Amino acid sequence: MSPPGYRPGEDRLRVRRSYRNNCDGHRARQRQNRRRNGGANGHDRRIAHDLRHGESARQGNDDRRGRACFQGRRQVGRLASSAVSELLAYEVALDKLLRLATPLEDEEIAVTDAIGRYIVAPLISQRVQPAADLSAMDGFAVADVNGKEWQVIGESRAGQPYSGTVTSAQAVLISTGAVVPAGTNAILVREIVERTEGSIRLSGDLPEPRDRHIRRRGGDFSKGETIAEEGSEVTPRLLALALTAGVTRVTVKRRPRLAIIQSGDELYDPMQEPVSTESHRLPAANGLMLKAMFAPHLVEASLQPLLPDDPDRLAEEFAKLHDHDIIVTIGGASVGEHDHVGQAFEQIGADLKFGKVAIKPGKPVMVARRAKQLIVGLPGNPVSAFVTAMLFVRPLLLHLAGAEDVEFKPVSMPLGAALPAGGDRREFLRAVEKDGKLYALTEQGSGALHSLAEAQYLIDRPIDDEPRGIGDSVAAYRL
Repeated sequence: MSPPGYRPGEDRLRVRRSYRNNCDGHRARQRQNRRRNGGANGHDRRIAHDLRHGESARQGNDDRRGRACFQGRRQVGRLASSAVSELLAYEVALDKLLRLATPLEDEEIAVTDAIGRYIVAPLISQRVQPAADLSAMDGFAVADVNGKEWQVIGESRAGQPYSGTVTSAQAVLISTGAVVPAGTNAILVREIVERTEGSIRLSGDLPEPRDRHIRRRGGDFSKGETIAEEGSEVTPRLLALALTAGVTRVTVKRRPRLAIIQSGDELYDPMQEPVSTESHRLPAANGLMLKAMFAPHLVEASLQPLLPDDPDRLAEEFAKLHDHDIIVTIGGASVGEHDHVGQAFEQIGADLKFGKVAIKPGKPVMVARRAKQLIVGLPGNPVSAFVTAMLFVRPLLLHLAGAEDVEFKPVSMPLGAALPAGGDRREFLRAVEKDGKLYALTEQGSGALHSLAEAQYLIDRPIDDEPRGIGDSVAAYRL
C-alpha cells in the first residue's frame, strides 16, 4: 500500500537478515520527561515548529484530558509469556514474521490480469523486436547518399512495405515505423530535402551516422532473450513489453486469503449507523481503513462482522476462518484485562511467536501461527493500526506475492523545524512537507486521526536518536 506510494532514497529501512539488535540501547529506566518547546504544560512531548496541525482537545501528545479518539482504552493486563514479554527490534520482528510465512502455490494467469503481481519465473521473448529494419522518421529511404538528387519510385508505409529493391539515385517515400526497403541504407528526413515532381534534392546536412534513423532488426530484443527476471512486478510498462515479445501468460503466486477482525464492546458499524447517540461508542473505521490499504491485486481481503470483547467469540471466529492464509485482528493485542487476542490464540492452539515491538506508535503487535495460517494482532488505536499494518502486513503481502524487495525506500529530506532527542523506541512521526522541508505535526497521539489523514510523510527516528536541528536530513516515507 506503499503505502501504500513510497519513494526511493539513500537510506533504507530493510529486512535485515542479520539479527542486529536495535534494542541494546534501551534505557533501563523510563526516560525522564523534558521540557519540549511548544508543550502546553512544559513536560509533554509535543514538537515545536511554525505549523500547528492536527491539534485535538488533548493538551499534549499522550497526556489525555478526557476520552481520546481511539478504539478501546485497555487496562494493564495479566497475560504473561516469554513471547509476549520480549521486546523485539523492528527488523527482528519483521524477519520473524516473514520467515513464518508459508509459500503460496503458483498459478498461471493471463498477463493482462497480472498487473501489480510478481512473476515467479523469468519471461522469455517468443519473437524478435523489431522483426525487420524500420524507419525511425518520416522521410525518404535511399541507397546512395553520395548523390544530390534522387528519383522517388514508391512508398513504404507502416504495415504496407515497399516490395521492390532500391538502387542508386532512387528513393522511396517512407513513414515512421515502416519497413526499410531492400537496398537502402539511410533515411533522409523531410527537413533536409526539397521535393519536386517525382524527385527530391538534398538541401541540408546528411545524417551522421548514415543509418541514424534506422531501427535495426533485433535492436530491442531477440527471440529467446530474458525480458524480465523472477520477482519482477507486472507494471503497465512490463505488460506492453511482454505482449510485444509474444508472452501472453505468466506464472505468479496466488493471492492470499486475508480476513480482518475488529473487536471491542465500544465499536459500531459506521456504514449502518453514521453517528451514534451514545458517547461511549466509537465508529469502527479501522477495519475499512486496512482493507482499503491492502491492494486487491495482492490479496483477497474480507472484513468480518464486529466482535465484542469476548475471547470465546474471537476463538469461534478464528475457527471459522481456518481456510484463510492470514487473519489480521485490530484491537485486543495488548495485555490488559479486556485484551483477549492472546487468550483466543491459546484456545485454538495457535503458537504465539512475539507480542511486543520497540516502535512508536504500535508497540503491541502479536504474531501467532496455526498450522500454515498466520495471525497478526494489531493495536486498536487508529494510528497504531495504520502504522503497524504498513510496517508488517504490507511487507508480508509483498513477500507472499513473490516480490524480491519488500523493504521500504525512504527519501532523505531536510527538517524545517527542530526535533528533540528520540526515545527508547523507534518512532515514526507524522509530518508534512512545505517548501521542500519536513515539519513534524504537533499532534502525534496514537488516536489522532486528523493528523494521520493530514500527514504526507512518516519520519523514521532511530532509538535514542540525537536532537535534530533545522536543515538536518532525516529519513522519511511518503504516505
